[in-house]
Amino acid sequence: MSDDLEEVLERQKNRYKILYGIYKSVAGKKNYHRCYVEVPELIEAMGMNDEDVYEALDYLVEEGLLLSISDELFIISLSHRGKVEVERSITHPNESTEHFMVSVVQHFHAPVGVVQSGSHSTAGVTQYFSFDTSEMLELVIKLRQNIDNLTPEKRAEATELVEGLEEEASAPDPRPARIKAFVRELSTLSTSSSMEVILSGIFRSLGM
Repeated sequence: MSDDLEEVLERQKNRYKILYGIYKSVAGKKNYHRCYVEVPELIEAMGMNDEDVYEALDYLVEEGLLLSISDELFIISLSHRGKVEVERSITHPNESTEHFMVSVVQHFHAPVGVVQSGSHSTAGVTQYFSFDTSEMLELVIKLRQNIDNLTPEKRAEATELVEGLEEEASAPDPRPARIKAFVRELSTLSTSSSMEVILSGIFRSLGM
């Protein structure tokens, strides 16, 4: 086997390992595409180095197999296309898929590293933070009122982000990294100073 082919196969194995791991963590959940995974915890769960993980994630997001709600590739989720690709590899293990050679598919016969629970959970290590979620939830209510002023296209995207933000803020152990990512994405849709003030207030409630 040539060195070039070995390198390609290794990259494909890394990409499939991540895609398959995320798939296994959300399989069977109705809203699997809204089960978010934090990349730092994914790196720890996969036991891979940062460079390999980010190379794989760049590829998987560009190919539409994963979705990213952050420009910085900080939080990801499984797309419908990604789910179809993995299930194709499971039901036809002796065939290549659109993105993975058959030798790569056959290399994986058991679940890998990522574990989740709940419809909007994240992978990996439990962390505990202390901040004022009651204030944040009050701001989320105001945020909902503000997104009514957005264009229909932006309103649909903002509504989904606000729902994710509200659910995370209401969780027993809300994760600031996810909340921060939601706020960042919402700020790109903001068209009013009042919405910016609300988003800034959410950041302050995190102690940022």
